[in-house]
Amino acid sequence: MKQITDDEQKRIFSKNLSYFLSLNGMQQKDLANALKVQPSTVTNWIKQTSMPQVSTIQKIADYFKIGKSDLVDEKFDSADTVLDARILSDTETIEMIRKFYALSVNDRAAIKLIIESLYDKGKAEPNQLRNSKNALIKLSK
Repeated sequence: MKQITDDEQKRIFSKNLSYFLSLNGMQQKDLANALKVQPSTVTNWIKQTSMPQVSTIQKIADYFKIGKSDLVDEKFDSADTVLDARILSDTETIEMIRKFYALSVNDRAAIKLIIESLYDKGKAEPNQLRNSKNALIKLSK
């Protein structure tokens, strides 16, 4: 396994933390308040001048309801980053994502089925389209 430098770890953490702040529509001061740390502490993490302790990384992960590895591991390639930038700049999309995750597991599954059916409309089996229509009808009740 490749060893990474402290500077590289700070860069990865900063990028991932910035991503989850944006995804959740939060500012650095919001996270600082939630963690009961100084806003300058979060700023230093974002500016890659320092790293939080492992226990604090776990608190951040718990706060965002993600795994610790989502903050410390490099998980996104450049194509994902471009797509993420487009998504994160669209407030309507962010709001739809928030609403999606507020739904029950069954409702999320129904929405996924609908999206896949619409996306693959030309390739979808008649049963898939019928199931999507039924799921949509169920959700609208």
